[in-house]
Amino acid sequence: MHKNRLFFKIAAVFLFALALAGCRAGGVALPSLTAPWPAASEMFLRDASWRGGDGASSVALPDGKVLWFFGDSFVCPDSSCIRADSMLVRNSVGVQAGRWPETASMSFYWGKNDGLPAAFFEESGGNGHNLWLWPGGAVFLDGQVLLFLMRIKQDENPLGFEVDGWSALLVQNPSDPPPNWRIRRLEAPQNDFGVLVGSGPVFKRDNFVYAFGISQDAQREAHLVRWKAADAAAGDLSAPAWRDDLSWTAQQDLKKPPKPLFENGQNEFALFYDESVEQWIILQTIGFGRSPIAMRTAKRFTGPWSEAVPVYAPSLPENSGLLVYGVRAHPLLDGPCTAVTYCTNTTDFQSLVSDESLYYPRFMRICYP
Repeated sequence: MHKNRLFFKIAAVFLFALALAGCRAGGVALPSLTAPWPAASEMFLRDASWRGGDGASSVALPDGKVLWFFGDSFVCPDSSCIRADSMLVRNSVGVQAGRWPETASMSFYWGKNDGLPAAFFEESGGNGHNLWLWPGGAVFLDGQVLLFLMRIKQDENPLGFEVDGWSALLVQNPSDPPPNWRIRRLEAPQNDFGVLVGSGPVFKRDNFVYAFGISQDAQREAHLVRWKAADAAAGDLSAPAWRDDLSWTAQQDLKKPPKPLFENGQNEFALFYDESVEQWIILQTIGFGRSPIAMRTAKRFTGPWSEAVPVYAPSLPENSGLLVYGVRAHPLLDGPCTAVTYCTNTTDFQSLVSDESLYYPRFMRICYP
């Protein structure tokens, strides 16, 4: 197991329930309720061999199943089934049967290498140790699932890794069991702006597929890229267009970095639309460490976006190295209000291995009137 690759991965946040009906702060339409949903979180504990993971992006299928994509995951290779004896694989997959998390079944899948657990998605040309994939956003398209992934490579920097660009693939038969998936790897045109395309939310609207990405510099600028949905469904991502101020510009025509939607973003964040307030909502962590989950709102997903306002802080064990990160929205799940997950970690590797209350995704719900 590799310490550096887990502790420093993403940003942190604390959660507590708020009753803020009808309030506004800094131009943000605040929710009436933000609350933990522990009965839903138990869904991730129902497989004795899967001992925790992060990332937790999802995509709903028409047959009622929900696919989950996780980053670094602990997998028990034998009957001992405790995290201390588990192996760390770079990504794994979950299949949820039923849209109600409190009662849904959950099955987990990973790859194998010489009979031992391995990443489900291996990077082409990599050996799983110095080059690997963390899943980003995903969208259902014409009977397929388009999944974006973050390419990560091992590095000697303090984090132990660095971003090496983005990747994408099509799962052509997503309703079949994952071991039987037909996976088509796509050409992913990289950019000169240091933006990790598809690490954030990915969705289809009208005739386009949209993918959020964050710049990997200190400004952490949020950008939006789109493709014609027909092209994306055909596996052709060769012609991305970037939102640049009030228009869309083909990547090949950009002479300088496009204007960002906002700054101080996170690679992974939640996005959904709430009809009751006619607002698009973003939930994200702020910075690195123990910070609250914050909200941005906009009338259109292209912006302008409000500043981030803290709205929720989870009640978690005292731990000086605690990290909370990886906020994702799952609006197609059944249940009260909108389902959101976040991930927990710690910079103390021994605590991470011994404390299995950490490193499982946790559900919260966010409600408007």
